[in-house]
Parts: sequence; C-alpha cells; structure tokens
Amino acid sequence: MWNSTGPDSNRSPPPGVVPDFNNPEDVVWTINVVVMAIRDALVTAFFIIRIYAKISINPKILLEDYTCAIAYFFIILYTATIFTMAHYGEGYHAWEIRLPEYYQLLKWLYASTVIYCPAAFFTKATILLLMARVFAVEERISKAIHIFIWALLVAYIPLQVIKTVVCIPISSLWDPTVRDVHCINQRKVFFCDVSLAILTDLIVLLVPIPLTWRLRMPLRKKIKILVLLSAGGVATAVTVFRTYKVAQFLDSGDLTADFVVIDILT
Repeated sequence: MWNSTGPDSNRSPPPGVVPDFNNPEDVVWTINVVVMAIRDALVTAFFIIRIYAKISINPKILLEDYTCAIAYFFIILYTATIFTMAHYGEGYHAWEIRLPEYYQLLKWLYASTVIYCPAAFFTKATILLLMARVFAVEERISKAIHIFIWALLVAYIPLQVIKTVVCIPISSLWDPTVRDVHCINQRKVFFCDVSLAILTDLIVLLVPIPLTWRLRMPLRKKIKILVLLSAGGVATAVTVFRTYKVAQFLDSGDLTADFVVIDILT
C-alpha cells in the first residue's frame, strides 16, 4: 500500500519526466470531481425522495429508516474525503504534488478507508431490512435475513478495527518522520475487505430470486421484480472489477492518479 516503504514511496517520476508543481497534468482530477459531485447529487435526490415517500405513505419510523439515514451520512462523509483528497492533488501524478499536500492527501486517504466500512455495512443492512420486510410472510426467511445482518456486523467490526489500526503509530501512514512503525499485511486486509463485499453483494443479489418466484402474483409482475433485483448484479460486477483494480493499486507507481478509479468504483 502507500506506506510500503514509507509515505515518500511511489513518488519518483518516470525517466526523463520533469515534474511541474505549478501546472500539474490533469490525469483524472476533473473526472474524479465531476463523478463525485454527480454521485452526491443522485444519492441526495434518492434519499429525499425516500423521505418524502415515507412521510406520505407510512410516517412510522422503522429500523431501516435509521440505517438508511446513517448510510446516507457515511456515504456523504466518504465523498467529502474524496473531495478533500482532490483538493490536495488526487487525480494528478504523485510526482507533481508538493510534499506537504501529498502528506495531507495520504491522511485523508486513510480517513476514507476507515469510513468505507460503516458506509458499506449500513447500506447493505438497509437493503436487507427492506428485503426482510417484503418477505415478512415467510417468517423463517425474515428471521434468517436478520441473523445474516448480525453476522455481517460481526464480520465488519474486526475488519473496521484492523483497517483503523493497520499501522502503529497511525500517523506513519502520512508522516515520514515517524519511527518504530509496525504494520499489518495491508494486501491481506484489502482482499479481506473486497472479498466480504463480493460475498455480501452476491447474497443480496441471489436470495430474493427464489423468494420472489414463490410469491402469489402474476408471472409478469414476478419478472418485473426480478429484473429490478437483477440490477444488484451490476453492483456485484463493479465490486469484482474494483477488486482487480485494488490488486493493481497495491503495486502502483502513481498512487494519487491510480486511486481515483477505486474511488469511482466504490
């Protein structure tokens, strides 16, 4: 990862390239900012629509309403860290960012990795709780979904702790003056993270299919529901591709430009 040999690693320009600190090349900076702005706008729009629908149809606050609000908070917070990283140079070549800005970027990169877990958990918990309510007539299925949510929480808590204290002292991730550093194998941490994401995405995608087929409704409605649920397959495909990009990023020679793709896929 970025501190494999200290925060100053992965900053050497290619042979013959002279860094331009005053006018760095816009590799993917604009794309990053535009995509994040659109994502924030869409997430906020859907969140407002959900609140409006909730107030109009059933004002009673349910558990999934709380998890949805918490998920929205962490998603916006995660995007805020990306905007901050862009402010410090994410999207430019690492060798065209001055050291003070580069160290600040690494600090916010660490913050984004810490925020990712709760954002992912509460988003999936919301989807699963809605699923449990839709299939509440199947008591065993609904109970199994709730058990899975608790299992998911149990899986995410140690992962969150590990990602938070991946290096001791934590400041060694962005401060090259820190000595006596002890780090966990960050490659394994990354792949544990993405493996959990793929597994849970697959479960969220596949579980509703047989349950929907058993519902007493016209075939046309069943197909419509399955088509909507199949959209979750896109999320799974994105997660798999993100895993591939993470594997490349771990050996990146241009961290600040290469990480943008992972930001967008997240």
